[in-house]
Amino acid sequence: MPPAANDNQGLKIATALLAALSVVLAVATYFGFSGASANWERYEQTNKDLNTAKQATNDLQNRLNDMKSAAGYEKANDAELKKTIEGDRDKFLADVTAINQEVVGVYEAYKNAAGQQVPLVADEFAAASKTAAEMLTTSPDKSMLSSIRGMSTLLKNNSKLLGAVAADYASTRKELEAMNQVAKSKIDVVELAKKQVEDDRSSEMGKHEEDRKSLTSQITSLQEKTQELATKLGEKENELEMAIKVRDDRLKKLSAAFVQNREKLEQKEVVLESPNGTLTYVDYTTGIVRTSLSRRDGAKEQLIFSVFDKNAPGIPTEKVKGTVELTKVDDQGSIGRIIKSTDPLNPMQPGDQIYSPAFGAQPREYALIGKIDVDRNGFDDRADLKRMIESRGGRVVYDLPPPGIGVESGVLTPECDYYVIDDSKPIRAGVEQNVGASADEEKAFTEKKTKALAEARLSGVRAISLDKLLRMLNYTYGEPRPGQVEAFDRTKFNKLTKPLGTTGTPVTPPSAGGGGAAIRVDGRPTAR
Repeated sequence: MPPAANDNQGLKIATALLAALSVVLAVATYFGFSGASANWERYEQTNKDLNTAKQATNDLQNRLNDMKSAAGYEKANDAELKKTIEGDRDKFLADVTAINQEVVGVYEAYKNAAGQQVPLVADEFAAASKTAAEMLTTSPDKSMLSSIRGMSTLLKNNSKLLGAVAADYASTRKELEAMNQVAKSKIDVVELAKKQVEDDRSSEMGKHEEDRKSLTSQITSLQEKTQELATKLGEKENELEMAIKVRDDRLKKLSAAFVQNREKLEQKEVVLESPNGTLTYVDYTTGIVRTSLSRRDGAKEQLIFSVFDKNAPGIPTEKVKGTVELTKVDDQGSIGRIIKSTDPLNPMQPGDQIYSPAFGAQPREYALIGKIDVDRNGFDDRADLKRMIESRGGRVVYDLPPPGIGVESGVLTPECDYYVIDDSKPIRAGVEQNVGASADEEKAFTEKKTKALAEARLSGVRAISLDKLLRMLNYTYGEPRPGQVEAFDRTKFNKLTKPLGTTGTPVTPPSAGGGGAAIRVDGRPTAR
Protein backbone atom coordinates (compact mmCIF):
# COMPACT_ATOMS: atom_id res chain seq x y z
CA MET A 1 0.00 0.00 0.00
CA PRO A 2 1.54 3.34 -0.84
CA PRO A 3 2.85 5.63 2.05
CA ALA A 4 0.75 8.34 3.25
CA ALA A 5 1.31 12.00 2.48
CA ASN A 6 2.10 12.84 6.14
CA ASP A 7 5.01 10.39 6.17
CA ASN A 8 6.66 12.17 3.26
CA GLN A 9 6.21 15.42 4.95
CA GLY A 10 8.07 14.20 7.98
CA LEU A 11 10.86 12.85 5.88
CA LYS A 12 11.19 16.15 4.19
CA ILE A 13 11.33 17.94 7.43
CA ALA A 14 13.93 15.54 8.80
CA THR A 15 16.02 15.96 5.69
CA ALA A 16 15.80 19.72 5.93
CA LEU A 17 16.80 19.61 9.56
CA LEU A 18 19.70 17.37 8.81
CA ALA A 19 20.90 19.71 6.17
CA ALA A 20 20.60 22.67 8.45
CA LEU A 21 22.48 20.89 11.23
CA SER A 22 25.21 20.00 8.81
CA VAL A 23 25.55 23.61 7.83
CA VAL A 24 25.57 24.73 11.43
CA LEU A 25 28.12 22.10 12.32
CA ALA A 26 30.24 23.15 9.44
CA VAL A 27 30.02 26.79 10.38
CA ALA A 28 30.71 25.97 14.05
CA THR A 29 33.63 23.89 13.13
CA TYR A 30 34.98 26.64 11.13
CA PHE A 31 34.55 29.23 13.73
CA GLY A 32 35.82 26.83 16.37
CA PHE A 33 39.04 26.15 14.64
CA SER A 34 39.38 29.78 13.81
CA GLY A 35 39.11 30.92 17.60
CA ALA A 36 41.27 28.16 19.12
CA SER A 37 44.37 30.22 18.65
CA ALA A 38 42.92 33.17 20.57
CA ASN A 39 41.61 30.92 23.38
CA TRP A 40 45.03 29.40 23.80
CA GLU A 41 46.57 32.78 24.17
CA ARG A 42 43.98 33.69 26.77
CA TYR A 43 44.64 30.40 28.54
CA GLU A 44 48.32 31.08 28.73
CA GLN A 45 47.65 34.64 29.97
CA THR A 46 45.32 33.26 32.59
CA ASN A 47 47.94 30.77 33.81
CA LYS A 48 50.48 33.55 33.91
CA ASP A 49 48.12 35.71 35.99
CA LEU A 50 47.40 32.75 38.26
CA ASN A 51 51.07 32.17 38.88
CA THR A 52 51.54 35.86 39.58
CA ALA A 53 48.64 35.75 42.06
CA LYS A 54 50.08 32.64 43.70
CA GLN A 55 53.42 34.37 43.97
CA ALA A 56 51.75 37.40 45.57
CA THR A 57 49.80 35.12 47.89
CA ASN A 58 53.00 33.37 48.93
CA ASP A 59 54.64 36.72 49.52
CA LEU A 60 51.69 37.80 51.67
CA GLN A 61 51.78 34.52 53.60
CA ASN A 62 55.50 34.93 54.17
CA ARG A 63 55.00 38.48 55.35
CA LEU A 64 52.16 37.25 57.57
CA ASN A 65 54.38 34.51 58.96
CA ASP A 66 57.15 37.07 59.56
CA MET A 67 54.67 39.29 61.37
CA LYS A 68 53.38 36.33 63.39
CA SER A 69 56.95 35.38 64.25
CA ALA A 70 57.76 38.95 65.22
CA ALA A 71 54.60 39.12 67.33
CA GLY A 72 55.19 35.70 68.88
CA TYR A 73 52.29 33.91 67.23
CA GLU A 74 54.18 31.41 64.97
CA LYS A 75 51.97 28.54 66.04
CA ALA A 76 48.73 30.48 65.95
CA ASN A 77 46.12 29.54 63.35
CA ASP A 78 45.66 32.25 60.71
CA ALA A 79 41.92 32.07 61.00
CA GLU A 80 42.10 32.34 64.85
CA LEU A 81 44.92 34.89 64.86
CA LYS A 82 42.75 37.93 65.49
CA LYS A 83 40.83 36.18 68.27
CA THR A 84 44.07 35.01 69.86
CA ILE A 85 45.52 38.51 69.71
CA GLU A 86 42.39 40.00 71.24
CA GLY A 87 42.44 37.41 74.08
CA ASP A 88 46.12 38.07 74.78
CA ARG A 89 45.43 41.80 74.74
CA ASP A 90 42.66 41.40 77.31
CA LYS A 91 44.93 39.26 79.49
CA PHE A 92 47.71 41.77 79.00
CA LEU A 93 45.44 44.61 80.11
CA ALA A 94 44.38 42.59 83.17
CA ASP A 95 48.04 41.95 84.07
CA VAL A 96 48.85 45.60 83.56
CA THR A 97 45.97 46.57 85.83
CA ALA A 98 47.17 44.16 88.53
CA ILE A 99 50.77 45.37 88.25
CA ASN A 100 49.65 48.97 88.44
CA GLN A 101 47.60 48.17 91.52
CA GLU A 102 50.70 46.67 93.13
CA VAL A 103 52.69 49.79 92.23
CA VAL A 104 49.92 51.94 93.71
CA GLY A 105 49.92 49.76 96.83
CA VAL A 106 53.68 50.14 97.20
CA TYR A 107 53.36 53.90 96.80
CA GLU A 108 50.50 54.08 99.32
CA ALA A 109 52.56 52.12 101.84
CA TYR A 110 55.49 54.42 101.22
CA LYS A 111 53.24 57.44 101.56
CA ASN A 112 51.71 56.19 104.81
CA ALA A 113 55.15 55.49 106.19
CA ALA A 114 56.57 58.84 105.10
CA GLY A 115 53.57 60.90 106.26
CA GLN A 116 54.01 64.57 105.40
CA GLN A 117 57.55 63.98 104.06
CA VAL A 118 56.42 62.66 100.60
CA PRO A 119 57.90 64.71 97.70
CA LEU A 120 55.32 66.63 95.64
CA VAL A 121 56.67 65.21 92.34
CA ALA A 122 55.90 61.71 93.59
CA ASP A 123 52.24 62.61 93.96
CA GLU A 124 52.29 64.02 90.41
CA PHE A 125 53.82 60.84 88.98
CA ALA A 126 51.34 58.75 90.92
CA ALA A 127 48.43 60.74 89.49
CA ALA A 128 49.86 60.42 85.95
CA SER A 129 50.28 56.66 86.36
CA LYS A 130 46.70 56.37 87.52
CA THR A 131 45.47 58.37 84.48
CA ALA A 132 47.59 56.28 82.07
CA ALA A 133 46.24 53.05 83.55
CA GLU A 134 42.65 54.27 83.21
CA MET A 135 43.20 55.35 79.55
CA LEU A 136 44.83 52.04 78.74
CA THR A 137 41.91 50.05 80.10
CA THR A 138 39.08 52.30 78.91
CA SER A 139 40.40 53.46 75.45
CA PRO A 140 37.99 52.62 72.52
CA ASP A 141 41.01 51.85 70.34
CA LYS A 142 41.61 48.17 71.00
CA SER A 143 44.59 47.81 68.65
CA MET A 144 47.82 46.33 69.84
CA LEU A 145 49.70 49.48 68.88
CA SER A 146 47.38 51.58 71.01
CA SER A 147 47.85 49.18 73.92
CA ILE A 148 51.61 49.25 73.53
CA ARG A 149 51.65 53.05 73.45
CA GLY A 150 49.43 53.20 76.53
CA MET A 151 51.63 50.66 78.25
CA SER A 152 54.67 52.72 77.36
CA THR A 153 53.10 55.81 78.90
CA LEU A 154 52.14 53.86 82.01
CA LEU A 155 55.59 52.34 82.36
CA LYS A 156 57.19 55.77 81.90
CA ASN A 157 55.06 57.29 84.69
CA ASN A 158 55.58 54.26 86.96
CA SER A 159 59.30 54.48 86.33
CA LYS A 160 59.29 58.15 87.24
CA LEU A 161 57.18 57.39 90.33
CA LEU A 162 59.44 54.58 91.46
CA GLY A 163 62.45 56.73 90.66
CA ALA A 164 61.12 59.51 92.86
CA VAL A 165 60.42 57.00 95.63
CA ALA A 166 63.85 55.46 95.18
CA ALA A 167 65.45 58.89 95.27
CA ASP A 168 63.60 59.66 98.47
CA TYR A 169 64.66 56.27 99.84
CA ALA A 170 68.23 57.04 98.84
CA SER A 171 68.09 60.38 100.61
CA THR A 172 66.62 58.78 103.64
CA ARG A 173 69.24 56.04 103.52
CA LYS A 174 72.00 58.63 103.38
CA GLU A 175 70.53 60.36 106.38
CA LEU A 176 70.26 57.00 108.18
CA GLU A 177 73.81 56.18 107.23
CA ALA A 178 74.93 59.48 108.67
CA MET A 179 72.96 58.79 111.82
CA ASN A 180 74.32 55.25 111.91
CA GLN A 181 77.80 56.66 111.61
CA VAL A 182 77.17 58.92 114.58
CA ALA A 183 75.60 56.05 116.50
CA LYS A 184 78.47 53.79 115.53
CA SER A 185 80.96 56.27 116.87
CA LYS A 186 79.04 56.36 120.14
CA ILE A 187 78.75 52.58 120.14
CA ASP A 188 82.49 52.35 119.58
CA VAL A 189 82.98 54.48 122.67
CA VAL A 190 80.62 52.26 124.62
CA GLU A 191 82.27 49.12 123.23
CA LEU A 192 85.66 50.46 124.23
CA ALA A 193 84.37 51.16 127.72
CA LYS A 194 82.73 47.74 127.77
CA LYS A 195 85.95 46.11 126.71
CA GLN A 196 87.78 47.97 129.45
CA VAL A 197 85.16 46.79 131.96
CA GLU A 198 85.43 43.23 130.63
CA ASP A 199 89.19 43.37 130.98
CA ASP A 200 88.87 44.68 134.53
CA ARG A 201 86.26 42.03 135.30
CA SER A 202 88.46 39.31 133.84
CA SER A 203 91.34 40.55 135.94
CA GLU A 204 89.17 40.59 139.07
CA MET A 205 87.75 37.17 138.23
CA GLY A 206 91.28 35.87 137.88
CA LYS A 207 92.11 37.21 141.31
CA HIS A 208 88.89 35.79 142.74
CA GLU A 209 89.59 32.46 141.06
CA GLU A 210 92.99 32.33 142.71
CA ASP A 211 91.39 33.26 146.03
CA ARG A 212 88.69 30.64 145.46
CA LYS A 213 91.28 27.95 144.78
CA SER A 214 93.11 28.96 147.92
CA LEU A 215 89.88 28.93 149.94
CA THR A 216 88.89 25.61 148.36
CA SER A 217 92.14 24.04 149.44
CA GLN A 218 91.62 25.46 152.94
CA ILE A 219 88.03 24.19 152.98
CA THR A 220 89.20 20.76 151.85
CA SER A 221 91.73 20.73 154.67
CA LEU A 222 89.11 21.90 157.15
CA GLN A 223 86.65 19.30 155.88
CA GLU A 224 89.22 16.58 156.44
CA LYS A 225 89.81 17.87 159.95
CA THR A 226 86.04 18.17 160.46
CA GLN A 227 85.61 14.60 159.31
CA GLU A 228 88.23 13.47 161.78
CA LEU A 229 86.58 15.48 164.54
CA ALA A 230 83.15 14.13 163.50
CA THR A 231 84.50 10.60 163.76
CA LYS A 232 85.90 11.32 167.19
CA LEU A 233 82.67 13.10 168.15
CA GLY A 234 80.64 10.09 167.00
CA GLU A 235 82.80 7.83 169.13
CA LYS A 236 82.39 10.16 172.09
CA GLU A 237 78.63 10.39 171.47
CA ASN A 238 78.41 6.60 171.44
CA GLU A 239 80.36 6.48 174.66
CA LEU A 240 78.17 9.21 176.14
CA GLU A 241 75.02 7.46 174.94
CA MET A 242 76.13 4.23 176.58
CA ALA A 243 76.98 6.11 179.77
CA ILE A 244 73.60 7.91 179.68
CA LYS A 245 71.83 4.61 179.08
CA VAL A 246 73.64 3.02 182.02
CA ARG A 247 72.86 6.09 184.14
CA ASP A 248 69.20 6.11 183.05
CA ASP A 249 68.82 2.42 183.81
CA ARG A 250 70.35 2.96 187.22
CA LEU A 251 68.23 6.06 187.76
CA LYS A 252 65.09 4.14 186.79
CA LYS A 253 65.93 1.43 189.26
CA LEU A 254 66.71 3.95 191.99
CA SER A 255 63.55 5.92 191.16
CA ALA A 256 61.43 2.79 191.28
CA ALA A 257 62.97 1.83 194.60
CA PHE A 258 62.53 5.38 195.88
CA VAL A 259 58.88 5.50 194.78
CA GLN A 260 58.15 2.15 196.40
CA ASN A 261 59.82 3.18 199.64
CA ARG A 262 58.11 6.58 199.59
CA GLU A 263 54.74 4.95 199.03
CA LYS A 264 55.31 2.60 201.93
CA LEU A 265 56.36 5.45 204.18
CA GLU A 266 53.54 7.76 203.09
CA GLN A 267 50.94 5.07 203.63
CA LYS A 268 52.19 4.53 207.18
CA GLU A 269 53.47 7.88 208.37
CA VAL A 270 51.25 10.61 209.69
CA VAL A 271 52.02 13.99 208.15
CA LEU A 272 51.56 16.80 210.63
CA GLU A 273 49.47 19.64 209.26
CA SER A 274 48.25 23.00 210.51
CA PRO A 275 44.66 23.47 211.71
CA ASN A 276 42.20 25.24 209.43
CA GLY A 277 40.60 27.28 212.21
CA THR A 278 39.34 27.29 215.80
CA LEU A 279 36.07 27.05 217.72
CA THR A 280 34.94 30.38 219.17
CA TYR A 281 31.64 29.25 220.76
CA VAL A 282 30.21 25.87 221.87
CA ASP A 283 26.67 25.05 223.11
CA TYR A 284 26.06 21.36 223.78
CA THR A 285 22.43 22.05 224.72
CA THR A 286 21.51 23.16 221.22
CA GLY A 287 24.44 21.39 219.57
CA ILE A 288 25.61 24.65 217.98
CA VAL A 289 29.16 25.92 217.58
CA ARG A 290 30.78 28.99 216.04
CA THR A 291 34.16 28.90 214.23
CA SER A 292 36.74 31.39 213.02
CA LEU A 293 36.37 30.20 209.40
CA SER A 294 34.70 32.70 207.07
CA ARG A 295 33.73 32.82 203.46
CA ARG A 296 36.97 34.66 202.76
CA ASP A 297 38.82 31.54 203.92
CA GLY A 298 36.91 29.44 201.38
CA ALA A 299 34.46 28.00 203.91
CA LYS A 300 30.92 27.20 202.86
CA GLU A 301 27.84 25.49 204.26
CA GLN A 302 27.76 21.71 204.85
CA LEU A 303 31.56 21.39 205.20
CA ILE A 304 32.56 18.91 207.94
CA PHE A 305 35.61 19.41 210.19
CA SER A 306 37.28 17.31 212.90
CA VAL A 307 37.85 18.98 216.30
CA PHE A 308 41.16 18.60 218.16
CA ASP A 309 42.16 19.92 221.54
CA LYS A 310 43.57 23.41 221.50
CA ASN A 311 46.81 22.08 223.05
CA ALA A 312 47.19 19.17 220.61
CA PRO A 313 50.84 19.20 219.44
CA GLY A 314 50.19 17.40 216.16
CA ILE A 315 47.29 17.18 213.77
CA PRO A 316 45.89 14.66 213.00
CA THR A 317 47.99 12.49 215.38
CA GLU A 318 46.05 13.46 218.47
CA LYS A 319 42.73 11.95 219.44
CA VAL A 320 39.75 13.64 217.86
CA LYS A 321 37.24 15.26 220.19
CA GLY A 322 34.38 15.25 217.69
CA THR A 323 33.04 16.39 214.34
CA VAL A 324 31.13 19.56 213.40
CA GLU A 325 29.33 20.66 210.24
CA LEU A 326 29.06 24.27 209.11
CA THR A 327 25.49 25.46 208.61
CA LYS A 328 25.94 29.20 208.07
CA VAL A 329 28.95 31.11 206.76
CA ASP A 330 29.49 34.84 206.26
CA ASP A 331 32.47 37.20 205.91
CA GLN A 332 33.14 37.37 209.69
CA GLY A 333 32.81 33.73 210.72
CA SER A 334 30.59 30.67 210.60
CA ILE A 335 28.05 28.68 212.64
CA GLY A 336 27.91 24.91 212.72
CA ARG A 337 26.31 21.97 214.43
CA ILE A 338 27.85 19.16 216.44
CA ILE A 339 27.69 15.91 214.50
CA LYS A 340 29.65 13.67 216.87
CA SER A 341 31.39 14.01 220.27
CA THR A 342 33.83 11.18 220.96
CA ASP A 343 34.76 11.88 224.62
CA PRO A 344 32.04 13.16 227.02
CA LEU A 345 34.68 13.69 229.71
CA ASN A 346 36.68 15.97 227.43
CA PRO A 347 34.05 17.97 225.47
CA MET A 348 34.69 20.49 222.75
CA GLN A 349 35.51 23.96 224.05
CA PRO A 350 36.17 27.38 222.58
CA GLY A 351 39.76 27.56 221.34
CA ASP A 352 39.85 23.95 220.13
CA GLN A 353 41.35 23.44 216.69
CA ILE A 354 39.33 22.32 213.68
CA TYR A 355 40.85 20.48 210.74
CA SER A 356 39.87 18.82 207.43
CA PRO A 357 42.29 16.87 205.22
CA ALA A 358 40.51 18.20 202.11
CA PHE A 359 39.91 21.86 202.99
CA GLY A 360 42.12 24.74 201.86
CA ALA A 361 42.26 27.97 199.87
CA GLN A 362 42.17 25.64 196.86
CA PRO A 363 40.18 22.42 197.44
CA ARG A 364 42.45 19.43 197.65
CA GLU A 365 42.16 17.02 194.76
CA TYR A 366 42.03 13.24 195.07
CA ALA A 367 42.25 10.36 192.60
CA LEU A 368 40.58 7.00 193.31
CA ILE A 369 42.41 4.06 191.70
CA GLY A 370 41.01 0.56 191.98
CA LYS A 371 38.50 -0.76 194.49
CA ILE A 372 37.33 1.37 197.44
CA ASP A 373 35.80 -0.75 200.24
CA VAL A 374 35.18 1.47 203.25
CA ASP A 375 33.43 -1.03 205.57
CA ARG A 376 35.25 -4.19 204.30
CA ASN A 377 32.07 -5.95 203.23
CA GLY A 378 33.36 -6.73 199.72
CA PHE A 379 31.26 -4.05 197.96
CA ASP A 380 32.63 -0.90 196.42
CA ASP A 381 31.94 2.27 198.48
CA ARG A 382 33.61 4.89 196.22
CA ALA A 383 30.40 6.94 196.04
CA ASP A 384 30.36 7.23 199.86
CA LEU A 385 34.06 8.13 199.93
CA LYS A 386 33.47 10.83 197.30
CA ARG A 387 30.70 12.33 199.44
CA MET A 388 32.94 12.26 202.52
CA ILE A 389 35.77 14.01 200.61
CA GLU A 390 33.40 16.60 199.17
CA SER A 391 31.82 17.19 202.58
CA ARG A 392 35.32 18.02 203.90
CA GLY A 393 35.90 20.58 201.12
CA GLY A 394 37.83 18.45 198.64
CA ARG A 395 36.97 16.92 195.30
CA VAL A 396 37.71 13.78 193.28
CA VAL A 397 39.24 14.70 189.91
CA TYR A 398 40.01 11.18 188.64
CA ASP A 399 38.28 7.85 189.19
CA LEU A 400 39.30 4.42 187.85
CA PRO A 401 36.80 1.85 189.21
CA PRO A 402 37.15 -1.93 188.81
CA PRO A 403 35.24 -3.66 185.98
CA GLY A 404 31.51 -3.86 186.61
CA ILE A 405 31.54 -0.90 189.04
CA GLY A 406 31.73 1.98 186.57
CA VAL A 407 33.83 3.59 183.86
CA GLU A 408 36.96 5.69 184.00
CA SER A 409 36.31 9.42 184.45
CA GLY A 410 38.28 12.62 184.93
CA VAL A 411 41.95 13.34 184.26
CA LEU A 412 44.95 12.56 186.44
CA THR A 413 47.22 15.65 186.47
CA PRO A 414 50.25 16.75 188.53
CA GLU A 415 47.96 19.23 190.34
CA CYS A 416 46.29 16.27 192.08
CA ASP A 417 47.27 16.10 195.80
CA TYR A 418 46.71 12.39 196.58
CA TYR A 419 45.78 9.17 194.87
CA VAL A 420 43.89 6.72 197.10
CA ILE A 421 44.61 3.00 196.97
CA ASP A 422 42.91 0.24 198.93
CA ASP A 423 45.03 -2.88 199.43
CA SER A 424 43.03 -4.24 202.39
CA LYS A 425 41.07 -7.44 202.04
CA PRO A 426 37.36 -7.75 202.91
CA ILE A 427 36.39 -9.26 206.24
CA ARG A 428 34.95 -12.31 204.50
CA ALA A 429 36.73 -13.66 201.46
CA GLY A 430 34.80 -14.36 198.24
CA VAL A 431 32.29 -11.54 198.51
CA GLU A 432 34.04 -9.11 196.14
CA GLN A 433 31.54 -7.18 194.06
CA ASN A 434 33.42 -7.59 190.76
CA VAL A 435 34.21 -11.30 191.17
CA GLY A 436 32.25 -12.05 187.99
CA ALA A 437 34.41 -9.89 185.69
CA SER A 438 35.81 -11.58 182.60
CA ALA A 439 39.51 -12.19 182.05
CA ASP A 440 39.67 -9.58 179.28
CA GLU A 441 38.00 -6.98 181.51
CA GLU A 442 40.39 -7.76 184.36
CA LYS A 443 43.36 -7.54 181.97
CA ALA A 444 42.23 -4.20 180.56
CA PHE A 445 41.61 -2.85 184.07
CA THR A 446 45.02 -4.04 185.28
CA GLU A 447 46.72 -2.30 182.33
CA LYS A 448 44.84 0.95 183.00
CA LYS A 449 45.61 0.73 186.74
CA THR A 450 49.32 0.13 186.10
CA LYS A 451 49.45 3.03 183.67
CA ALA A 452 47.58 5.36 186.06
CA LEU A 453 49.85 4.44 189.00
CA ALA A 454 52.98 5.00 186.87
CA GLU A 455 51.69 8.36 185.67
CA ALA A 456 50.80 9.40 189.23
CA ARG A 457 54.26 8.47 190.48
CA LEU A 458 56.04 10.28 187.64
CA SER A 459 53.83 13.35 188.19
CA GLY A 460 54.76 13.50 191.88
CA VAL A 461 51.25 12.76 193.15
CA ARG A 462 51.43 11.41 196.72
CA ALA A 463 49.88 8.06 197.57
CA ILE A 464 47.57 7.64 200.57
CA SER A 465 45.97 4.46 201.81
CA LEU A 466 42.24 4.25 202.32
CA ASP A 467 42.66 3.47 206.05
CA LYS A 468 44.84 6.51 206.58
CA LEU A 469 42.43 8.78 204.68
CA LEU A 470 39.48 7.48 206.73
CA ARG A 471 41.38 8.24 209.95
CA MET A 472 42.10 11.75 208.68
CA LEU A 473 38.40 12.13 207.86
CA ASN A 474 37.54 10.98 211.46
CA TYR A 475 35.57 8.04 210.18
CA THR A 476 35.03 4.93 212.34
CA TYR A 477 33.85 1.65 210.98
CA GLY A 478 30.13 1.11 211.26
CA GLU A 479 29.08 4.76 211.57
CA PRO A 480 26.60 6.17 209.03
CA ARG A 481 28.23 7.71 206.00
CA PRO A 482 27.18 11.21 204.95
CA GLY A 483 24.52 11.47 202.29
CA GLN A 484 22.36 14.23 200.93
CA VAL A 485 19.72 15.31 203.50
CA GLU A 486 16.57 16.40 201.74
CA ALA A 487 14.74 17.76 204.87
CA PHE A 488 15.19 18.09 208.66
CA ASP A 489 12.32 18.52 211.16
CA ARG A 490 13.81 20.02 214.33
CA THR A 491 10.64 19.59 216.46
CA LYS A 492 10.25 15.90 215.72
CA PHE A 493 13.97 15.41 216.18
CA ASN A 494 13.84 16.97 219.66
CA LYS A 495 10.87 14.82 220.61
CA LEU A 496 12.74 11.71 219.55
CA THR A 497 16.01 12.61 221.25
CA LYS A 498 14.54 14.35 224.35
CA PRO A 499 11.07 12.92 224.97
CA LEU A 500 10.93 14.33 228.57
CA GLY A 501 11.83 17.85 227.52
CA THR A 502 14.82 20.00 228.49
CA THR A 503 15.67 21.91 231.73
CA GLY A 504 16.90 25.41 231.93
CA THR A 505 16.40 28.34 229.61
CA PRO A 506 17.72 27.80 226.13
CA VAL A 507 20.33 30.26 225.01
CA THR A 508 20.09 31.80 221.56
CA PRO A 509 23.42 31.32 219.80
CA PRO A 510 25.26 34.43 218.66
CA SER A 511 25.63 35.39 215.01
CA ALA A 512 28.37 33.86 212.94
CA GLY A 513 30.61 36.85 213.47
CA GLY A 514 29.52 37.77 217.07
CA GLY A 515 31.95 38.22 219.92
CA GLY A 516 32.34 36.31 223.21
CA ALA A 517 32.46 32.60 223.88
CA ALA A 518 30.41 30.31 226.15
CA ILE A 519 29.78 26.65 226.84
CA ARG A 520 26.59 25.04 228.16
CA VAL A 521 26.80 21.59 229.63
CA ASP A 522 23.91 21.68 232.14
CA GLY A 523 21.75 24.23 230.42
CA ARG A 524 23.26 27.32 232.08
CA PRO A 525 25.41 29.85 230.27
CA THR A 526 28.98 30.09 231.44
CA ALA A 527 31.01 33.15 230.66
CA ARG A 528 34.69 32.88 229.93
